[in-house]
Amino acid sequence: MGKEVEEVEKILEAMAYKGLCLTFKKDQTRFYYGSRLMPGIFEYQFMPGRTAERDKKIARVIHAYKDAYNRNVDTSVSEFPPFRV
Repeated sequence: MGKEVEEVEKILEAMAYKGLCLTFKKDQTRFYYGSRLMPGIFEYQFMPGRTAERDKKIARVIHAYKDAYNRNVDTSVSEFPPFRV
């Protein structure tokens, strides 16, 4: 990536804190991987239980997305979010 390991690690840790990626440690090695959008990224935003303004804004955006989705899809045959596992 053309960046120092420490710089990339800092970025990935910030992303994990925000629920944008996941991380785990195995045998002293830290791994990072992307969150699935649905399900995943919606739920991970709220797992830490924070209620800061940023968290409230994300909740409003997700709610607006859900409303827009439901207006454009026959919800009798599709549940929000689609493709639940």
